[in-house]
Amino acid sequence: GAKFHIVVNCAGVLDPKYPSLANTTVEEWDNTFNVNTKGAFLDSREAAKRLARGGGGRIIMITTSLVGALMPGYAAYAASKAAVETMAKILAKELKGTAITVNCVAPGPVATELFFAGKSKET
Repeated sequence: GAKFHIVVNCAGVLDPKYPSLANTTVEEWDNTFNVNTKGAFLDSREAAKRLARGGGGRIIMITTSLVGALMPGYAAYAASKAAVETMAKILAKELKGTAITVNCVAPGPVATELFFAGKSKET
């Protein structure tokens, strides 16, 4: 098969009801972590193995500026992306010397369906 040199983990889900932490269901918490964190884990784990066999490359994980903003209503989303940031930092250290780099990109609000879901035009 064809070789690849870069992987970008950018999947993400966000509860459009923006519940407080106390009102976040276990199901919604699990879903958010399954997509945002477990998805990045599985993708990065496989990428690290394949990139090592291919002589190196880049793993880029998309997180969010909400990790530092600590905004109410985003607890599960921000926590799941904070876990991705931690995972990226550890993976970067583990891959030191392999010609594979691992970095995060943490954009601010982006006008997507995910961002606008559950919001009115006023908010």
